[in-house]
This record gives sequence, C-alpha cells and structure tokens, in this order.
Amino acid sequence: MYIAYAMNNFAGKGIELWDEEDEFPYDVLHLGDGRNVRMKVRSMVGLIPFFAAETLDPETLAALPRFKRRMEWFLKHRPAFANLVSRWHIAGQGDRCLLALMCGHRMKRILARMLDPNEFLSPFGVRSLSKVHQAKPHVLNVDGMEHRVDYEPGESSSGLFGGNSNWRGPIWFPVNYLLIESL
Repeated sequence: MYIAYAMNNFAGKGIELWDEEDEFPYDVLHLGDGRNVRMKVRSMVGLIPFFAAETLDPETLAALPRFKRRMEWFLKHRPAFANLVSRWHIAGQGDRCLLALMCGHRMKRILARMLDPNEFLSPFGVRSLSKVHQAKPHVLNVDGMEHRVDYEPGESSSGLFGGNSNWRGPIWFPVNYLLIESL
C-alpha cells in the first residue's frame, strides 16, 4: 500500500504516475530546473503493477490470523492507502478477495492495452514497448537535445543500446511468464 501511495503521490509532491487522459502509468522525469515531465512511453514498466496481485481465499486468511489482523488494522486506520488498491473487501468467486497494487478500473485499462495487438500483444507474447511508438515515437527535448523512443523490433538503429535492445519491441520471456502468473 505504501508503493501504491508512492505511485499516486511520488516523492510526497502530489506527482501521480497514472495519466488520466491516456489511462496508463508513466515514468516522471525530474529535470534540473525543477520541472517534472511525464514520459509518455508505453513500456513494460506500466504493466509491472500486475505483478503485485494476489487472491486471498477465506481458508488462506483463516490460516494466517496475524496477517489478517494486521491487514484489517492497516486498511481501517489508513483509509487513504486502502482506497488506492483493489477493492479487497468485495468477495469474488469462491469468496476470494483481490489484494492488488492498483484499483480495478486502472487494472482493466492496462489489461485492455496489454491484450491489444496494436499495442503490447504480439503473436509471440507481450511486447516490452507498445507498437504505438512505431507510428508515434516519443520525443523529448531537454536543454536543446532531442531524445527519442521508437518502436524498433530486433536490431536497434542506434549503437546506444549495443545494437539489439529488447526494450524497443521484442518480448522478454521471463516478464511474460510473470504476467501470466499474476493474471
């Protein structure tokens, strides 16, 4: 819950990583002049919150009474934190509760992008960078220098990444495995 709070109030400065317009979480770059710039790069980084998800059935909670007591205390006495995560108190199938880093609406929006073939889903797995950046690269100008993130599957056109940069499109098997396990 502290991580969820940090994602919604980065550095205690009210900087939210979630972008309401795009309905996707982005990194925020803090520049030397004090400005904060949202890096609108749809990458695997925005999918990683799915890793922090667990379903808890009544039997599991009954077998962990100290955990259950601490969790209930935290949720009751720290409502600002509790409101940031999934609706843990609404029982689902088999009276399971979802304890997840993000609330349901945001998880659904990220999932829709992840399963969209025009974004992250490829015939071989989930891409590490959205295919959207093939037609619309992310460009950032800082101090007169242009920085770009393009979707380039396979070999990079820049030696900056040593030729082959997996962050530019191809899938990463371990991350795909973690996404499947989390779902």
